Amino acid sequence: MIPIPVLLRPVRRTFLRVLRIVLPLLLVGSSDSLAQSDGILQINDPIHEFLIRQQTEGLLPWAHLTHLPISAYEARGYLDSLESARSELSELDRRLLDQYRGVRDYPGAAWGRERGYGAFFNGRDLISKSEDDYAVQINPLVNLSYGRARRSDVDDHYVWRNSRGARISGHLGPNVFYEGRFTENQEKVSRATFDAHSSPRRGFTISTDEGAYDWMEAVGMVGFKSRFIELRFGRDTNRWGSGIGSTILSNYASAYDQFQIRTTFWRLQYVSTLAGFAGPRSSDGERIRLRKYASLHRLSVHLPGRLEFSLFESVVFATDSLGQRKGFDMSYANPIIFLRAVERDRGSPDNALVGSGLAWYPLEGLKVYGQFLLDEYKSANVGKKWWANKWAWMLGSHISRTGIDGLSVRAELSRLRPFIYSHDVEMEAYVHHGDLLGHPAGPNAWDALAFIDYRISARLAATAAISYTVRGRNDETTNYGSDPRVSYNTRSGEFGHSMLQGIRQEEILIDAFVGYELLPSLYLDGVLRYHSIDDDVNGLDRSVSVSLGMRWGVPFAFTRY
Repeated sequence: MIPIPVLLRPVRRTFLRVLRIVLPLLLVGSSDSLAQSDGILQINDPIHEFLIRQQTEGLLPWAHLTHLPISAYEARGYLDSLESARSELSELDRRLLDQYRGVRDYPGAAWGRERGYGAFFNGRDLISKSEDDYAVQINPLVNLSYGRARRSDVDDHYVWRNSRGARISGHLGPNVFYEGRFTENQEKVSRATFDAHSSPRRGFTISTDEGAYDWMEAVGMVGFKSRFIELRFGRDTNRWGSGIGSTILSNYASAYDQFQIRTTFWRLQYVSTLAGFAGPRSSDGERIRLRKYASLHRLSVHLPGRLEFSLFESVVFATDSLGQRKGFDMSYANPIIFLRAVERDRGSPDNALVGSGLAWYPLEGLKVYGQFLLDEYKSANVGKKWWANKWAWMLGSHISRTGIDGLSVRAELSRLRPFIYSHDVEMEAYVHHGDLLGHPAGPNAWDALAFIDYRISARLAATAAISYTVRGRNDETTNYGSDPRVSYNTRSGEFGHSMLQGIRQEEILIDAFVGYELLPSLYLDGVLRYHSIDDDVNGLDRSVSVSLGMRWGVPFAFTRY
């Protein structure tokens, strides 16, 4: 057990060092006006959720909010558009709009400015400096929590998290922006999962003597923005689609290297991404992971009738087993080419996926949406339970007018066929560092999600994510198609593969928190987590924890989303 003062000690040291070194350099000549931060918003950032809710309200009909994260440039444009519809916003949303646009201080900024050596000078960022042709913002990143957990057949124990770091963002001239985040992290969870220097959602991880996670996270982007095109190069996660869960590209896996082109004009947005992923471990050493790559394209277009339609394609590729191709394949570098055609020209050695999506706004305050992802298909084998008819779909709805100001609700249902995301070799599976790039429920599963977001006031917010998953998992000898890291060549046969085959498993996962914003982006949280796995072989395993936490500059960390 780590006492709370010990958890806070490195945060205090880091904070004081930043103040002593950076403040004297930045406070001279700082702008007196309020301003917005630059860089890239983090997925699940409150501004993201605010914009998505306003789009469902019908106030941002042409906004492109299905390629997350968006940049501060994009967010600024959408927020300015909402200003013209100010009279249609609630009193709470008008206050939030002013806060996000930088014309009103964030909660606690005035108090902090009076007592914090000039901190929160621009009403939002701890340290900031801006001139006509550049700006820089520096903020701490802190995620501390401490609580007690109870698990089946395990004595009560403590759970905690200790993450601390810093974020720097800004712009150079009118077109170049940058973003960098670094954190050092330790976390003790009730049910730890290690796989030789990796753990879910964290990438490379070290196990401590206490069985806790120990990892570092470095995320950064340099971008160029013009009227129609935005370029990004760096390391981050993405989430594509209208849902919290995504069958095509979710933010479940840890951050990965990427080069992204975002083209937006008229009612269209086209995003092309070249990415580098971590594959399985090398035989030379368990810490060394092989390198693989992917090319991903997605087009979204707003159509008459309050419709938004999208098309998606991707291909995952790596050095082939015969060594005929090594490293990155330039055949997939063209940002507008049809990847399936190139993959066939290459002799079909790679893992290609295609998909589509549709969102409809039938009423103000209601969005209905869906996705369909196709991995492989042969019409002659439909109805024969052929293993390679691999697809997934998701249906969802978002309700922003619930009768309670600031409360919105989502519901999603997903179905993923066995063997989807997998390939003949693990190197070309649709995973990064062992984590799924698609829907976190995984193949051979049904998944239901309820997501409740309640912005009670400008300072107080509450959110709950509740998921129920039924899957058929592999056993020690048979591949039922539930683990995409396992080659589909190890399957038991060609036909007779049905949904939920294998060992049945039911999983319930609840993440809920109430957060109070004490200072700009500094939240005090009360957190409840519940996790239940009912396995036909291993039996029932439940865990529940209640904790108190403090977050500064980071969104709440959901287990899945």
